[in-house]
Amino acid sequence: MAQNTIKHDRIETLGSSRIQHGPYNNRLYLMELAEEDYPGIVEKIDKICTEKSYAKSFVIVPEHCGSAFTDNGYREEARIPGFFDGTEDGLFMGKFFDEERDAPPKKKVEQFRRVMSFYRPILPGRLGRNLQFSRMKEADIPEMARLYGEIFPDYPFPIDDPDFLMENMGTKTLYYGIRDGKKLIALASAEINHSAGAAEMTDFAVLPKYRGQRLGVKLLRVLEQAAIQKGLPTAYTIARLDSMGMNTVFKRSGYKYAGTLVKNTRISTGIESMNVWYKRLISKT
Repeated sequence: MAQNTIKHDRIETLGSSRIQHGPYNNRLYLMELAEEDYPGIVEKIDKICTEKSYAKSFVIVPEHCGSAFTDNGYREEARIPGFFDGTEDGLFMGKFFDEERDAPPKKKVEQFRRVMSFYRPILPGRLGRNLQFSRMKEADIPEMARLYGEIFPDYPFPIDDPDFLMENMGTKTLYYGIRDGKKLIALASAEINHSAGAAEMTDFAVLPKYRGQRLGVKLLRVLEQAAIQKGLPTAYTIARLDSMGMNTVFKRSGYKYAGTLVKNTRISTGIESMNVWYKRLISKT
C-alpha cells in the first residue's frame, strides 16, 4: 500500500482504490473504489479491520458492486440515485465489528425528519454590505488554516494543517470563502469524487459573529455553480445528525435526504451519526 501520511487517520491506496483508516475514527473508509480491485477488496478490507481492531468499515460503491458487500455482512445505510456519473445509484454501506458501535439512533432520526419537514427551499439572497465571495488560492492557505482551527478544534480530516490544504487544493478540492473587507469570515469546499463524477460539499465554517446571515446557503450556491462548470452531475454532503443548522442549510438549498450513517465519524464530542444529502445539478439521460 502506498501511504500518504496525515495527522489523523491515514489516507492510502489499497490496490488502485483509495481508503482512509485509523484509530481516530476507529474505522476503515473506502473513499473511492477502483473497478479492478472488486470483488477482492471486500476481503482485504475485512483483513485490515480485523488486524487493526476497527469497529466499523464504511464504503461508497456503485449499485452493481453492492452484492459482494451485502454477502459479506454490510448493510445499506444511504443511497443516492444516479450518484455515479448521473446514471448509477451510489450505495453508502456499513459493516460493524463492534456491537456497541452498531446502535442506530432511531429516535434522533425520527425527530430530525420531523423538524426538517417544516423547511422549504429558499433563495440564497445577496451578500451583505462589504462582503464578497473569494476563490481560495495558495496564498490564502495560512488564513484558511487559522479559520478552520478556530472553528473546528476536532475534525475527521486535518483541515487546519496548511500542508493538507495545499495538497488538496486544485484538482482535488475547490475552496471558496467570504470576506468582510480583507478578513476571511467563512469557508467551504467542494471535494471532487473523481470515480463517481460527483462533488462533496463539505468543510463549512463561519465565524460566530457572522452567523445567522445564511452564509452557508450562499457559499453552497457558489460551490454548486463551480461543480456544474466542471460537468459534475451530483452534489452531496455528509452532515452531522445532531447539527440542525447544517442539515437546514442543505434542506433549504433543495437537497434530498438519502439516509443516516450510524456512528460513522469523529467530531468534537465523539463518534457521531451522519446524514447524507444529495442534489442533482445536471440531468443526464
